[in-house]
Amino acid sequence: MEQIQDQTDIEQLQAELNAARREIARLRGQFDNIKLYYVDLFQNAGDSIFIIDPHTNLIQVCNNHAARRLGYLTHELIGRSIDEIEVTSDLTEQQDVFWESTVSGTTVYECHYRHRDGELIPVEVSSRLVRTGGREIIQSFVRNISVRRQMEKEKEELIADLDNFAGMVAHDLKNPLSIALGYAYLMQERWEIMAEQDIRDGLNLFTRNCERLVNIVDELLLFATVRKENA
Repeated sequence: MEQIQDQTDIEQLQAELNAARREIARLRGQFDNIKLYYVDLFQNAGDSIFIIDPHTNLIQVCNNHAARRLGYLTHELIGRSIDEIEVTSDLTEQQDVFWESTVSGTTVYECHYRHRDGELIPVEVSSRLVRTGGREIIQSFVRNISVRRQMEKEKEELIADLDNFAGMVAHDLKNPLSIALGYAYLMQERWEIMAEQDIRDGLNLFTRNCERLVNIVDELLLFATVRKENA
């Protein structure tokens, strides 16, 4: 009887062991899937991602986008100091901090990242200190803002052009308007004693300057229409 009981206990333990092994295998599969999921998110994130040692400033991990956009292979960036890559936006020692969270400690600033060929790429960095696995790391998300900078430059140039254009238009409008008003005032004061030919000449001059004003306004309307169509 004892042998039968022992055999039963062994079989039960074996069944429990097999069930435990299956559960471990299932959990390991889930873990591997989750790991692949987060690795995929890390590698295919739209931004460049750097994990940096806060004590040495050495790059510990970076995603493929970070390396490719700077002209490196991933392993070539690992162990390199971030100071070799990051250049402040005004090429001085001070970074231009745009926003800093007192809750998460995230700092957002603009600077330049140096490409392998020496080109300086304007970027926006979102960086914060994170504690994970019992140690601290700096997690930085880096976004290329070359297009934004170009658009800002074009906007500034457009504003300057519009300012110049407004000044030119004001000048072109003021001259004929001043002449027309001058003759209008003159005729208003002296029309009773003016010769008929002088009145006719004054009216002709007044008409010509009014026509100039109409032409300028028409050109402004045409300019506005063309800009709207090209916008």
